[in-house]
Amino acid sequence: MSRPDPSREDRDLIRRCLEACQDRRFFEDVEFETLFGLTRPAFCAAARRWTEHGRIAPQIESAILSALNNLLGYPHGMDDLLQREFGVSREQLGEVFRRWRTA
Repeated sequence: MSRPDPSREDRDLIRRCLEACQDRRFFEDVEFETLFGLTRPAFCAAARRWTEHGRIAPQIESAILSALNNLLGYPHGMDDLLQREFGVSREQLGEVFRRWRTA
């Protein structure tokens, strides 16, 4: 079963979340692979590729789900920074995560 295409708004929010996760202020290098299941370079490569194809590869889907989940659940304590610099509120993040996870 394939995942339905996210709306333009969800795509934009996911893109901003992926960018935030690439920013070293949210997740330290020493914990990154443990949290995301990917090295930071592999995550960054997946984040760059995710909109290139109609079908989302498993590594890219893992990067997206990990980004949404870790921005919501990891105690980074930077919700204000996430909102200010990436335009992502916890409420928006939670809504997109629920839609993405259950699709």
